[in-house]
Amino acid sequence: LLTVLFIIVDRRSKINEEKANIGEPKQLLQINPDVVTDIEINNEEGKTVFTWIDGLWQITEGEQFNVNVYAVSAICNYICDLRSLKTVAFDCENTDVYGFTNPITLKVYTTDTDKEHPYILYVGDATPTYDAYYAMLDGSSDVYTIDYNSGTVFCSNRNSLKNRYLFDTSSSLVNYFKVQKDDKTVLELKR
Repeated sequence: LLTVLFIIVDRRSKINEEKANIGEPKQLLQINPDVVTDIEINNEEGKTVFTWIDGLWQITEGEQFNVNVYAVSAICNYICDLRSLKTVAFDCENTDVYGFTNPITLKVYTTDTDKEHPYILYVGDATPTYDAYYAMLDGSSDVYTIDYNSGTVFCSNRNSLKNRYLFDTSSSLVNYFKVQKDDKTVLELKR
């Protein structure tokens, strides 16, 4: 009788423990960043595909601009090791309340996957407290929250992906600076 009672109590405690841990953080994506070949971003500005060519991120599809390789590398690094903060909804039927009417879609292509089977992440709105973003994985109807910093990086617009510097150098390497207007020297500086 004691053995049967122990089994029943043990089973109930395991079920209660599983229920308590159901919304716990979990690993959403675990990708080796060294095998990433392409990152596709689809947002309200359109589709942009970045490809890793000769050690740099270059645009292979979409509007051409001077790429901020650090911003694209940040997207790559964040998506390659993405964890959820918690699961907000299981088998969600109305994802519109989380901002998935027109989500930002990130597709990651690797040497391990073919072009028809990329890793896909959907990013919705920020939470009302602005401490996280809602996210979904392709093929799942569960809604998760991811940290606010990752969500902000994933929600990059074209301006944040552009290189803001006219010349690719640091100020410590500049020895001479000259400003001309109408063929007249307005300012000239030498170090």
